Amino acid sequence: MSERKQKARELAERALEWLRRYRGRIVEHGKTLLIVALFCSACFFADQSGILGQGGLAAVREQVVSLFHAGDAGPGVSGVREYAAAARPQAMTVSPEAGTRHGAAYHTEVDEMYGRFSVYLGEALGTAGAPVVTNREAWELALSGTGVFFDFVEPQSLVCLAVWQGIPMPEDAEDAYARRLFLSVEAGGVALYYVTDAAGTVYRCGTAVDASALESRMGLYQSNNAYFVFEREDAPALDADTLIVPVADTVRAVSVTPAAPAGTQEAVLQLFGMNAITATSYQEARGTTVYLDGDSTLRMGTDGVITYERESGSAPAEMDLRGTAGLPDLTEKLYRLLQELSGEASECSEIRLESTGYDPRRDEYTVRFAYFIDGMQVRCAPGGMAEFTVSGGVMTRAQIMLRQYQFTGETQTPLPAVQAAALVAACGGTDPVRVYQDLGDRVTVSWKME
Repeated sequence: MSERKQKARELAERALEWLRRYRGRIVEHGKTLLIVALFCSACFFADQSGILGQGGLAAVREQVVSLFHAGDAGPGVSGVREYAAAARPQAMTVSPEAGTRHGAAYHTEVDEMYGRFSVYLGEALGTAGAPVVTNREAWELALSGTGVFFDFVEPQSLVCLAVWQGIPMPEDAEDAYARRLFLSVEAGGVALYYVTDAAGTVYRCGTAVDASALESRMGLYQSNNAYFVFEREDAPALDADTLIVPVADTVRAVSVTPAAPAGTQEAVLQLFGMNAITATSYQEARGTTVYLDGDSTLRMGTDGVITYERESGSAPAEMDLRGTAGLPDLTEKLYRLLQELSGEASECSEIRLESTGYDPRRDEYTVRFAYFIDGMQVRCAPGGMAEFTVSGGVMTRAQIMLRQYQFTGETQTPLPAVQAAALVAACGGTDPVRVYQDLGDRVTVSWKME
């Protein structure tokens, strides 16, 4: 027998021996494959027949994927729900090295920069050590060095800033509010600085942020001569931490019209906890429709203005929102409510959280939202886009102004930041912020003088 035939025979004998040894497993795997094939076939025909309902097989797939992801949150974040990043900074700087600073303010570039560095801010907040009070000199020295600066214009909850990035905060974490924060790359690692709005106290915390990873992203930026007011002796008399970006730019012109709430009447009432079956309604002289349901009153005007009132304490709280621990859930609930009222996402504007406030004596939250276009806040006359009051876990008041903004195809050239800073200072202001000003029938670009 030739050597080739001998090897072939040995291989055949080994194969038969392997089949005899693992025959049971092969049969079981075959059964599993057959079941999978039958299941896929059944799903296909069910999808074609419409049995799976709206969304069909795609909807089922999304639900299955979500179930797997719910248990795959990673170490240390098991059970942490996802929150929409309701607020974003309006000004940022990146300093790859001392003396080199790239700044952006009230512009779409801020959103791009935040997309690159928000994860590091979340990690810094989630791994921050005990905050230590430091002085103004240390804050200015840090800002003049290497790092990333965030200015939200309005103070934001540090707990919310962390959970918006998927970072859980300890249950006993003391919630502070800060408008300005700075990730400082120092010899010992990355430190987090922030200034509390209430007293202007500067805090410093050590973090576990990887300095080399942060520096690698910072290296993409070059100086555009942005500076802080405290760095220039000839600067106007403004807030010392005001960022001036001397680069002139143009902004897109915008038109405005009132918007109607999205969805049916029943869906809108349900958002405010009202029942379309038990509610009664009447129309006022100016065309505003008023709905009454128990202790709740909802008014919807033809001008896009919606107001809601409910007697405080008239019903048990539907959700536990007492104290700062409930703030992320509260802002998320109200943010989603506004998204549903507004309908499909606009190509021009988006809704963001403007500010939150809490009165512990009355157990009352005040939450404000605003429209933003190209990184600039839209200031609506006479008030803001939306303001909610939540007392004891129950929404007691809401005022919402639904608007539809569209780009006109034209551009506007606003007053440059350097000249605007001088004008604001001359008018007694300390904090120049560029905004879209909604005047009701038109929209202009101006600088807020506060």
